[in-house]
Amino acid sequence: VATAPPGVTPDFYSFTSLQLRLTIIFGITYIMATLLLGLRLYTGLFLVKRLGFDALLLVCSWGFSGGFFFVMAQSFPAGFGRHIWDVNYHQLQDYLNMLRAFFILYLWPTTCVKLSVLLIYHQINPHMVFRYCGICVAIFTIAPTIVYTALLIDTCDPRKGDPTCLNSIALVQTGTNIASDLLIIAMPIQMTIRLNMPIRQKVTVGALLTLGSLCVIFPIIRTSFIQQFLTDPDVTWRQGDVSMWAILETNFGVICNSLAMLQPFVRRHMPGL
Repeated sequence: VATAPPGVTPDFYSFTSLQLRLTIIFGITYIMATLLLGLRLYTGLFLVKRLGFDALLLVCSWGFSGGFFFVMAQSFPAGFGRHIWDVNYHQLQDYLNMLRAFFILYLWPTTCVKLSVLLIYHQINPHMVFRYCGICVAIFTIAPTIVYTALLIDTCDPRKGDPTCLNSIALVQTGTNIASDLLIIAMPIQMTIRLNMPIRQKVTVGALLTLGSLCVIFPIIRTSFIQQFLTDPDVTWRQGDVSMWAILETNFGVICNSLAMLQPFVRRHMPGL
């Protein structure tokens, strides 16, 4: 597919350091997400005695994240996370076959996490203006995801059409992704400052704000790698770099959302904290 640099012998079958790094990062963060999501579900089912749609959306996000890495691992033998000169023609065809499923399974975990947070906001604040704002942000969050998914399923096929189509969607999606993150973080700031807000609600919203602010770092960092990805001919390796931050973004979304809702668990089982 590409000529190796001078002195480098192409290796089409080895397990690369980047593939190992992706596997380790996913394994650690997914185990953390699984444990904390389990505590979140336990808290809802047995302590609060109520499990809302926000928790179910988080379960969906967790499942999509697992599917995202499953497709990634399946694409390792096809050259994902390997230098382009270590990929032969047949491997590249398999790689291109998996790209659309890979991209779609990245889109939905973050969308589900954001919708989960918006549902929590909806439950906390009864004011209609705030709730209408939440509905608008939810539409702004899910509508682009549906559009991107439809494009990837129907028209954006790198095997048949313009291979830059995926790059264009990736770049635009990053912009809408960060914009929705910032809107979700900005929404409850005034609500949190209000003095007549119950302290427990302030703690919940404050935790969501703090943890959400940490999560928005990952797509911002990923944007810089996407810019390099658009111009670097070593696309199979560069996409592995981009995907490392995608893994952190999807799994930490579940981790942060779960942590923010564990106050009843802490009060029951760790009252000294």
